Amino acid sequence: MFLKKYTALIILSISMIAIVLIGIRVQSLGNESTVYIQTIEGDSSVLEDVIISGLIQDKYHGLQFSLEEDRVEKKKEIYTHFLNIRSKNELDESIEKIVTFENGEYIDGFGIQKLRGYENIGVLLMGSLGNVNYPLSAKTKEDGGYYPRFMDNNYTVLNNELYFTITETLYLTGQNGIFKIENYHKEGSDVELDIKEVVTMPIDHKQDVNIIGITNLNNCIIVLEMTKDKLVVKAFDPNTGELVGKETGAFGDSSDHSYFRPSYRIYKAGNILNVYFHKRIGLEEVGGDILTFKVNDGIELVNATVIDNTNEDFEMHRPDSLDNVYYVNDKLFVFQKMGYLEDYYDRIFNYFLYVYEDNQLLYKGELKTDINDDLVLSRFNKDDRYFHRNSGIKLNYLQFRSKYNNRVLTDIQVEPKY
Repeated sequence: MFLKKYTALIILSISMIAIVLIGIRVQSLGNESTVYIQTIEGDSSVLEDVIISGLIQDKYHGLQFSLEEDRVEKKKEIYTHFLNIRSKNELDESIEKIVTFENGEYIDGFGIQKLRGYENIGVLLMGSLGNVNYPLSAKTKEDGGYYPRFMDNNYTVLNNELYFTITETLYLTGQNGIFKIENYHKEGSDVELDIKEVVTMPIDHKQDVNIIGITNLNNCIIVLEMTKDKLVVKAFDPNTGELVGKETGAFGDSSDHSYFRPSYRIYKAGNILNVYFHKRIGLEEVGGDILTFKVNDGIELVNATVIDNTNEDFEMHRPDSLDNVYYVNDKLFVFQKMGYLEDYYDRIFNYFLYVYEDNQLLYKGELKTDINDDLVLSRFNKDDRYFHRNSGIKLNYLQFRSKYNNRVLTDIQVEPKY
């Protein structure tokens, strides 16, 4: 009778203890997770003089890690559940402005386009004073549109000042240059602003030079120009407009049709500028050229590497864009995510590291971690719905798992050990 009376209570107590222990196990697995680099090809001794750090995230944990050679040197837990991260609304409220002026007005959107009804190219500013179009001296060569490919690279912010240039100049005539936005304010019902021309660059089509971007590094304004299969990098003093350095690097093969209308990405760290011109076969990104420039008192080309970021198991993997590029101790460190085709849209990736020196592949490895081995408790019904209270987005559980449960490696960095 006694056993019957207390059987339910005993079972309930055991169940509660099991739940608590499982919860502790989930937590401890996250805290005890390992991260390491598995060697695929080459000698891991090439990693001896660098420190590789980053962040691993999944639904339950956010861990900062630091690797020396292939060992975890230190690890720091930054949160234990995704609900502890700031909500989407809070992130929206803290959007970093492009530039804020002394009068409190700000610009948080920028673009260059053909002004409607005019031949002129104009700058479009979006911010606290609304949308403002301002005409520039460059014009389209023929009556038509203006559709630059390098829209993300037509402005840069240095010391809270916005500098810009006009990209895709092959289709334009007139004047180009490096411009700076000043005195952005409202006068009555009109928005007033001054555009200072820091550097004047006449558009000369006889030289077949096309400006493809602008950035900044080491307190210099950097302008990227392309002519056929060469990249010209120029550095200017942001105050005087003086040319302080110029360097040229060759990329690709003009007979290689996968380089037709090439695209590029910029990776910066310290005084190093890496420019990656990538090739595509169909929709697949299959490698390209990385040119590395060191910006000090002038500009020096210190590396030119051809990379092939396809995978041997090509049918199973889909190449994704390079995650980051570093040039440390005369070696090029290239990080790339690759995803199995069936998992690609679920954001499940393998994370690879390639190390090059003198245009030769020295090492290939994969960053691995068991942080997501504790996710067996988070298996949801695909047909159920879940209302995410932070973002206000209604997701099914499969999407919810894809967004928060899968392991993600981010903010990978490389720095010299000594």
